[in-house]
Amino acid sequence: MNRTTSKSLSFALTFALSALGLGLAGCSSTPTDDVYTADENTPSVGAIARDEAAYPIAAGTMVPNANGVAVPLTTTMQGLRVELYDMVVMGNCEPSDEEQGEFYYQIDVNGRAIARRDSSHTTNAGYGESIGVNAKRVFFVDEGEVFKLNFGVSEQDDFMNGKDDFVGARAIPLTTADVQAGNFVETIDIGSGSCKVQAQYSLSLVQKFIAK
Repeated sequence: MNRTTSKSLSFALTFALSALGLGLAGCSSTPTDDVYTADENTPSVGAIARDEAAYPIAAGTMVPNANGVAVPLTTTMQGLRVELYDMVVMGNCEPSDEEQGEFYYQIDVNGRAIARRDSSHTTNAGYGESIGVNAKRVFFVDEGEVFKLNFGVSEQDDFMNGKDDFVGARAIPLTTADVQAGNFVETIDIGSGSCKVQAQYSLSLVQKFIAK
């Protein structure tokens, strides 16, 4: 969509300063999709959450649970990997399919974000194009423990075109029983009609039996 002159100038200034390695206060020139809790930012727990640890992990080791909180690993817990892939625009929320929408989103597990782009770091994408998502997370749960993978997507409008479009949201309850053989990728629709994206994720097992 068209932007106001002032916004165009602001973007040009941000780009120029980023190229100089300066950036604007409060802005990131290369914002990351990955979001970590305080416990996941510690070296040992963080290595597990980022899927950089060696398996199997011994019982008693501090590991992240589904909420991103460090807990002692017990013999009843299993390790899961949730991996998020690019979303594909199936409806750009614009009057014409030839235009690009400006999308932002949050994807979380049990309400704590694991991937996020806010409204100041939108991704421009038209029909059939991808919205970049680059995130995965490892955590441990008990067999039968339910956790929710939540998707929320919006498309930004400038002040002349009213409020932002809420593309949609999906809440997917999961357990260890939902793990499928191989790297099975699940595709879900978010939104409908002319304002719609397809999201993809996979759920895999990284550790079933606890080393004693």
